[in-house]
Amino acid sequence: MHQLRKGICNGESCRRTAILEEQADKKRARAAAFAREGEAWLLHLRSRFGERIDPMARLALLPAADGALAKLAERRKQAFRTRLRQLVNETAAEPDDGSTTESDAATEANPVLQQACATCRGYCCRRGGEHAFLRVATVRSYLRAHPAAGADDVVADYAGRLPAVSYRGSCVFHSERGCSLPREMRSSICNDFLCDGLADLRRQLGEAPLSAFAVAGEPGDLRRAALFDAQRTRLDFRRRPRRRAPDE
Repeated sequence: MHQLRKGICNGESCRRTAILEEQADKKRARAAAFAREGEAWLLHLRSRFGERIDPMARLALLPAADGALAKLAERRKQAFRTRLRQLVNETAAEPDDGSTTESDAATEANPVLQQACATCRGYCCRRGGEHAFLRVATVRSYLRAHPAAGADDVVADYAGRLPAVSYRGSCVFHSERGCSLPREMRSSICNDFLCDGLADLRRQLGEAPLSAFAVAGEPGDLRRAALFDAQRTRLDFRRRPRRRAPDE
């Protein structure tokens, strides 16, 4: 009877479809709840700050990187050096055929998107681990920009930019102030990736240099928000203090 009420049968494909639809419904419900909370926060700020809050500001709903900070362990530094050395060796073994490298493919982000991304503070970085998303193409881009550099120079330059303190369990370059690598030394995965919230904001912005109100967190747990524009004028709002963990 419950299958009749839900309009599904006992077939495997039918049940799979029903599960996927249920998951999609939950995702839409969470997104709607998140949007309502973000809009309520924006409305509150408009009532409080008046004309300082742009009435045309676009709403961006983003995840929040809010893990614990800790001293970057030496074992993680060594694991990164080992991985990078392997990449350098692989790069040397492959002839440079002049194909597109990371730096050629990377695109400079819209300043409003950059400001929105900074509000999240690196949720997508958590999978960078000790490889930092670097690839052979990344090393090749570096070598094209530094033709006199040898293998030791590449490793030393990257390792020299490892932060003293980073987010536990995240990318080794994920520091409290963001990525400690300059944009030209990062993988295009890092430079060009847009989460769902940023992709939606880009669609809202189009070609116009508008302002945006970015909210970072999840339904029921909004961590922080920021209002900003293309000129990087910015107002930050925070609801919960950051945590700091003991050293790893």
